[in-house]
Amino acid sequence: MIRSKGKSSISLSLIFLAFIGVGAFAAYERTMSFVAAMDVRSWSRVECTILKSSVGTQAPYAARVSYTYQVAGQPHTSDVLYDGYDGTGDYYDAQKIIERYPAGSTAVCRVNPADPSHVVLELPGLWSGLMIAVCLLSIAIGMAGLLFTWRAAPPEADFSSRHSRLLLVLFFSFYFLIAGVVLASKVPAFLTAFAARNWPAAPCVIISTDIDSRSSGHHSSNSAHYFVTVLFGYDYNGKPHKSSRNAVFDTYYRSPADARLAADALLSERNTACFVNPADPDEAILDRTYAGAVAAILAIAAVYLLAGAGAAFLAVRSARMSRRHKSMKHASLK
Repeated sequence: MIRSKGKSSISLSLIFLAFIGVGAFAAYERTMSFVAAMDVRSWSRVECTILKSSVGTQAPYAARVSYTYQVAGQPHTSDVLYDGYDGTGDYYDAQKIIERYPAGSTAVCRVNPADPSHVVLELPGLWSGLMIAVCLLSIAIGMAGLLFTWRAAPPEADFSSRHSRLLLVLFFSFYFLIAGVVLASKVPAFLTAFAARNWPAAPCVIISTDIDSRSSGHHSSNSAHYFVTVLFGYDYNGKPHKSSRNAVFDTYYRSPADARLAADALLSERNTACFVNPADPDEAILDRTYAGAVAAILAIAAVYLLAGAGAAFLAVRSARMSRRHKSMKHASLK
């Protein structure tokens, strides 16, 4: 027998239906991406010759690689790295790509057998396969939650209390998941910030500055944040390099005018100093004073991670103790 529909049951159902709906939509998109990525791996392998490679000087920094190849004796030329590639916000990433494809070298590209003009130089990543598993987990949580919410149960059960505990577990599990993602995403910045304290200084020249924006809301200018992009050049061990890493974290401004003032101030200090990673001279940073900020963010994320895990554990433990107490109470009445 399915118990009567209470407000808490309906609220929980909406939450679990959201899990299912969002998970299903994301799973579909990720599956399409994964299928496309796997399809490229089945294309014909053809040797190609790199004609030229360079990196653009404006953000987003795109690796521009031109190459030629032949299919059935017919020559073709392309500059497609892989479908959907439009650059990166970090000059370092683009620089590493062109280092793999110097002019005059040969590489293996993948050609679509149905369309020889459709070619890619690099294979797309398979991270979407991992995301499919996460989406399926979201669907599974939603279906399990619906089953738990509406399953038949003795009429004397305290469903309101059970709903409250389930909501607590769900709420703090979200805290745990979000904190875990934040913590994992900031680890590279943490390592860079603290490693940069020991990097040697080198003279550098600011080549260009600009401003960019990111929005934290939907179609709302009030939610836009502006930050400064920079490109600077430097020599290390007699070799020229470029970098776009101003600091470990971007400094955000509430208005484009404030961001422009900061960009102009940075450009006015055209001759300055940067700090170079001796193990990888392509990696350099202008401002290395953010180690404390990184440590603070990681500490806060760790607190939320532990708090979320601990609260979810206590909620589950409370539910188990409540069931055990009721079982003992029923047993004593017999």
